[in-house]
Amino acid sequence: MKIDFSREQYRALIKLIYAGNILMNSFREKEEINKEYEELEYYVYSFAKQFNCETFIEYDNEFKEHFPTPQFDGYMRKKISDYENYVFWTKLLTEITDMGITKEFNKDIDNFNKALKVMCKLEKENSKILF
Repeated sequence: MKIDFSREQYRALIKLIYAGNILMNSFREKEEINKEYEELEYYVYSFAKQFNCETFIEYDNEFKEHFPTPQFDGYMRKKISDYENYVFWTKLLTEITDMGITKEFNKDIDNFNKALKVMCKLEKENSKILF
């Protein structure tokens, strides 16, 4: 089977593969890494030159593999950090709600929305300190 991609589609694909491999493997010990995902990541990266995407993916002669460039890695780590911040605050609000601490806010939807706005404000103020 052959799948054709435009340059823009390939760029989107390498972003998804980067993020997906981080999600699936970053918490694992080296010997537990899912090689299937990692090999697919390297395979897709190997087409970077054909899609004129060498600013995102580069070949490493020492390891004989294609890897994200430092610029692409930094860009993606920022996106992942934004996602982690979102998950953290969403999870925190959910846990607080589940513990009954926000019981008074659950009296009506307006008060609950006010609680969400307070949490968003706290996130903006504290994200630099926490992360």
